[in-house]
Amino acid sequence: MKRTLLNLFFIILSLSTTTGNAQSIIRTIAGNGNFDIGGYNNNNGPAATATLGGLYGVCTDTFGNVFFSDQYNNVVRRIDKNGIIKVIGGSGFPGFTGDGGPATAARLSNPQPVICDKAGNLYVGDAGNGEVRKITRSGIITTIAGNHSIPIYSGDGGPATNAGLVSVAGLAFDTSGNLYIADGNSHIRKVNTAGIISTFAGSGSLGYGGNGGPATAASMDGVVDMAFDRYGNMYVTEKNNATIRRISPSGIISAYAGTVGVFSSAGDGGPATACKFRVPSCLAFDTAGNLYVTDQGGNRIRKINPGGIISLFAGSVGGFAGDGLAPSTVTRFSIPTGICVDRKGNMFIVDAGSTFPGGNPWGRRIREVFRVDTFGITVAPSPVLCGNTFAAFTAHPTAAYYTYVYKWYRNGLPVGTNSATWSSPSINNMDTITCTIVDTANGGMLLAVSNPIVMTVLPPILPEVHVTTTGDTICNGLSITLTATAVNGGTAPVFTWFVNGVVRGTGAIFTYIPVTGDVVTCQVTSNDPCAFPNTAHVEIPLSVIPSFLPTVIVNASPDTVLSYWGQIITFFTNVTFGGTNPTYQWYNSAGIIEGATSSSYYQTMYAPDTVYCVMHSNAYCAVPEIDTSNYVHILPGTLAISGMPVMHSNLGVYPNPNTGQFTIKGLINTVIGADVAVEVRDVLGRSVYSRVVNGNDPDVKLPVSLGSAPPGMYYLIVSDANGRHSSAFIVK
Repeated sequence: MKRTLLNLFFIILSLSTTTGNAQSIIRTIAGNGNFDIGGYNNNNGPAATATLGGLYGVCTDTFGNVFFSDQYNNVVRRIDKNGIIKVIGGSGFPGFTGDGGPATAARLSNPQPVICDKAGNLYVGDAGNGEVRKITRSGIITTIAGNHSIPIYSGDGGPATNAGLVSVAGLAFDTSGNLYIADGNSHIRKVNTAGIISTFAGSGSLGYGGNGGPATAASMDGVVDMAFDRYGNMYVTEKNNATIRRISPSGIISAYAGTVGVFSSAGDGGPATACKFRVPSCLAFDTAGNLYVTDQGGNRIRKINPGGIISLFAGSVGGFAGDGLAPSTVTRFSIPTGICVDRKGNMFIVDAGSTFPGGNPWGRRIREVFRVDTFGITVAPSPVLCGNTFAAFTAHPTAAYYTYVYKWYRNGLPVGTNSATWSSPSINNMDTITCTIVDTANGGMLLAVSNPIVMTVLPPILPEVHVTTTGDTICNGLSITLTATAVNGGTAPVFTWFVNGVVRGTGAIFTYIPVTGDVVTCQVTSNDPCAFPNTAHVEIPLSVIPSFLPTVIVNASPDTVLSYWGQIITFFTNVTFGGTNPTYQWYNSAGIIEGATSSSYYQTMYAPDTVYCVMHSNAYCAVPEIDTSNYVHILPGTLAISGMPVMHSNLGVYPNPNTGQFTIKGLINTVIGADVAVEVRDVLGRSVYSRVVNGNDPDVKLPVSLGSAPPGMYYLIVSDANGRHSSAFIVK
């Protein structure tokens, strides 16, 4: 039992993972802080050491890639799940070219917002050209909204590619796949899935007005970004008004956060409607419904929970600090702009920094707020081993970590690195194996931790087999059943049966008919990993003795032929090899005789019959144990009552058959005043009823009651002046 409980404990331990809220840590995944225009330093190399230009927007796709716009280099770059950076859109020269061809050969002008659709296509706000460009997963670029030759607001109701966009500051998709564009300072445009553009919000006049009414009639100023919650409400930042407004699915606009015209970073801990922003910029929701705002003027990330309470998520004064720590006031950003949250809850922030080359090294980075993951490790062949044997461990991470390395530990001491597997030829009892994943680009920052596996190393064990039988001495011709049980046989022991050295069967139960001199051998093969050797056997010599045939003979007394009806015949058994307590069952021509289970049986005979007996012997080696006797045929003779006269035709018994209650009806030939005698006899001639009645009335209706007369045949005898009359009737 102790061994079983230990195995169960270690299996549960090896499968368990940490639950609850994971720790969040901030780190840099791209950019070394230096400013680069046109160089694309480290393109196709590690993103963490790359030099970046002026940054703005960021987004992620469902495949673990992170995209961001490098507006001063006029390109869009990608960080893949292995942490490699690459240009995926823009040639590096400003302008407008390339639609229908490779995105890397196209010209962009000041790209700002970026967003991915569900299929992994990338959409780029080509702000300098007043267009929205689409880059497919295969790398082909096209224009889907705006026309760089039309720099004024126009085109509602027609194809989006013929519309004029003043600029493209923000992009957002709703759950139906419609695209929304922050156009200039005062409009939000909508491009439906058919490619038709319309105005979704903004009257075109700069200012702050229209709350409580249609969003299309509202005055707005400095529209930067939009985001949708799970209920279909749109949230809009207006940096020039220092506010966030909400537009309902029905198109009604209302105040949501910020104080109009007041620029500061105040109000944390209270309602968002009373807070203040310095310069609110980009928006993103997490999976719990919290809204995050990059307050770029205050170098902060602010958080508004679903209840409308605002708090500081990270940041304080400008600068660069906090990598490797949980996001807090210790964290420093320099003009954060773009922000997004992936499906796992990891947040990506554009720490834009200075907009010009030179100056301090703050910003110019893509930073991630990630949750320290838990992941599983497994061991082969098993967490339970025998002796100091080989074991191989494998890590199963649940996410991509950009720049990372594995580190393995044995009892808290490092034993291996830079591989998803680690093995040892010698594992000791209670060795505890763990693994971590660390960020090689950020001083070994912890990214994920594994479950521990505590090893159990057991000593060798010796298997045994035990056999029970239905008897060591067997009667000739009978089968014997042998049942094997294993000790230290493992979870699935294999049993093999030999008779005189020849394999005769497998399985825990073996049945066969032995002969004298047979030797049965049972071998068990254990699958317990600690069984050594893994087989054991036991021999069972058998003794076979002769069998005896039990017999039963039936005799009848007085004879097999009766001299009269209703006579009682007794049947006797004569038994050979019946044992100490044989059992009997008697039968006649009607079948089994209920209750007739003695060595003798008697029966009153009224008709021809056949009687026999089946005897069950309990004698040792009685084979077979059942014998059926000879058949005794009983033939009836004559009735005990003879010479009965014929009944007068005018006299009868009603009803007939009856239950012993009947009426005699009819005419009796008699002398007036003479008596009439009535008598009933059974088949043995015994009188069971008699009565004398007055014969004054020749028309007789005489009731008769025999009481509890047993069923059978009876005879009615009527004596009058003319003699005796008789007739048979039946009592049921």
